[in-house]
Amino acid sequence: MELDEALALLGDYGLYQNLIFWLVSIPGAFFGAWHIMAIVFLATWPDTHHCVVPEGSYINETIPVTDWDDNGEPIYDDCYMYVNSSVDNTTTGCTEGWYYESSETIVTEWDLVCDQAALSQISSSIYMIGVLVGSFIAGHFADNFGRKTTFLACMWIQGVIGILVAFSQHFATFCVLRFFVGFFQQGVMLSQFILATEFFTPSKRVYAGFLNCMCWALGIMILSPIAYVFTHWRAFQIAISAPALLTFYYYWVIPESLRWLISKGRVKDAEIILYKAAKVNKVTLPDNVLTVEAKSDDGEQDDIHQNSKENGTVHSDSALRDNAVPSSHGTPNDTQHTDLNNDASAESTVKVLSVENEGDPSYNYLDLLKTGRMALYTTVMSFAWFVSSLVYYGLSYNTSNFQGSVHALFFLTGCVEIPAYALSMLFIVWWGRRWPTCIFLLLSGVSCGSAIFIPDGDDLFVLRIIILLIGKFGVTGAFGTIYVWSPELYPTLLRNMGLAVFAFFASLGGILAPLTVYATFYSVTVPMVVFGILSLVSGFCVLLLPETKDKIMPRTLAQAEQLGMSSKEAGKLDATAQTENEAP
Repeated sequence: MELDEALALLGDYGLYQNLIFWLVSIPGAFFGAWHIMAIVFLATWPDTHHCVVPEGSYINETIPVTDWDDNGEPIYDDCYMYVNSSVDNTTTGCTEGWYYESSETIVTEWDLVCDQAALSQISSSIYMIGVLVGSFIAGHFADNFGRKTTFLACMWIQGVIGILVAFSQHFATFCVLRFFVGFFQQGVMLSQFILATEFFTPSKRVYAGFLNCMCWALGIMILSPIAYVFTHWRAFQIAISAPALLTFYYYWVIPESLRWLISKGRVKDAEIILYKAAKVNKVTLPDNVLTVEAKSDDGEQDDIHQNSKENGTVHSDSALRDNAVPSSHGTPNDTQHTDLNNDASAESTVKVLSVENEGDPSYNYLDLLKTGRMALYTTVMSFAWFVSSLVYYGLSYNTSNFQGSVHALFFLTGCVEIPAYALSMLFIVWWGRRWPTCIFLLLSGVSCGSAIFIPDGDDLFVLRIIILLIGKFGVTGAFGTIYVWSPELYPTLLRNMGLAVFAFFASLGGILAPLTVYATFYSVTVPMVVFGILSLVSGFCVLLLPETKDKIMPRTLAQAEQLGMSSKEAGKLDATAQTENEAP
C-alpha cells in the first residue's frame, strides 16, 4: 500500500495529525519568527538622546537647538555639542557619551548612534547571512540524520545560543552569537514544516501548509506583548530563547518523518508510527500496511537516493525554506518566510523518481538558463523572490521608525498576515497562481509607492501606518502564492535546484532589508518608494510566466517548456525534441 493511501485511512483531520501539527507548528513557527524579528525590539531607537552635558554646564549652552516642537520646547541636536558656546558656535562630537531617556536596548547600551547608527542594523544583516549559510547545511543534515533530529537539535541549540546572546558584553560578541542563532534557523523551519504537514493527505496538505504559515504570523503578533513586558533587551532575549528548552519531552513525543524512514529502508519503523496514529484516531489499519510498497520499492530505495545525489538534487523532502522564510517567510520564508509547496512537490518528486528509467537526463544549475523560456522562468521568479523578501522584512523592521507605539504597530503587521495567507490560499485553489501573485505585488507596490504623496508631518501619521499595513498584506500574499507556483514551473530533477536558487535570492533580500532601516533615519519616504517601485516591476514581470493551475507538474525540460504554450507551439517543440533524440 502506498503511504498516501495509508494516510487516507487515518482520516483527513484525525486527532493524531492535529496533535502533531500543533505540537510542531507552535514552537517551530513561533521561535523562528521571534528570533528573526527580534531586532525590531533589540535595537529600538531611543525617542530622545543627546550629548551628555558636562558637570557644571547647562544644556542650552552646551547642545545646539535644531528645531522646536509643537509645544514650543527646544529639540536638541542628537550628535553634536558646542566646543565653547561663549566664544563661537563651533561644534564637535559628543566627548562624554550620550544621554538617553532609557538605556534598555543594544543601541543605548553600546552607543550605536550617530556615526555608529548603522551597526545595529548590520547586526541583523549578519543574522541573515547566518540563515543563508545554514540553509546549505540544514538540508543535508536532515537527509542524513532525519527531520525529527534536525528539528529538535537545531531548536535546542538555537535556544541555548539565544540565551548566551543575552549575556553578551560586547557588540562584536552579540553579532557573532546572533550569526549562529540564524545559522540554525533553517534547520528548525525546514524540518518543522515537513513534520507538521506530512501526516495529512495530499488534498489537505496545502491547507495545513497555509495554517502553518498563519502560526508564523501568530508568532509575530505574540512577540509584541513579550517585548512590552520585558523592556530590557537582555530579559527580552532570554524570554524568546528559553522556551525552546521546555520542549525537551518532544524527543519521546514527536515521530520521525515517515517518508524519511521509508527512504532509509526503515519501513517497519514507519508502520509502528502509523499504527500508533491509528490507535489515537480510533481507526483500523491492515496488517503490514506498508509491506507491499516496501517489497516493490525496497531494492530501489538506495539507487533512487543515490541517483538524486548524482543528478545534483537535494532529497525531495529537504527543499529549502526562505523567510524568508518565508519565510522565509519566510518564506516567508525565509525564506520564510514559508515552504508551502515543498512537501507537495516532494511527494511528486518521490513518485516520479521511483518510476524513472535509467536513461533519464541529469541536470545541473546551468540548465536553469539553458533555453530562453527556462531563463525567463528563472530570472523573473528569482527577482520576485528577492523583491518579496526585501519588502516583507523591510516593512517589518521599519515599524520602529513610524510614529506611534512600536509594539502596537508591530502587532498589527502580524495581524494582516493572517488574512493575507487565507486569501492567498483561496486564490490558489479557486483562481490560480499568475494573476493572484501579480495583484498582491501590485497592491503592495501601489501602497508603498504612495508614500511619496504624503507630506511630512505628524498630522498624517495614521495614513502612513495604513499604507505600511496594506503593503505588508500585499507582499505576504505574494509570498504565499510564489512558493506554491515556483516548483510547478520546473521539471522533477531540476525542481530543487530552482528552489535553492530562489532561496538564495530571497536571502539576499533579507540581508539587505535591515539596511533600509538605517535609510529611514533620514527619510521614511525613500525606502517606501523603493519598495513600491520594485514591487510594481515584479508584479508586471510575473505576468510573463505561465499559469500552472490544474496542470501536471513537468517531469522533463521539454514538458516545462510547454507550460503556457499553445497546442501548435507545443507540437512543434515535441517534434523538435523527437528529431534530436532520433539523431545518431
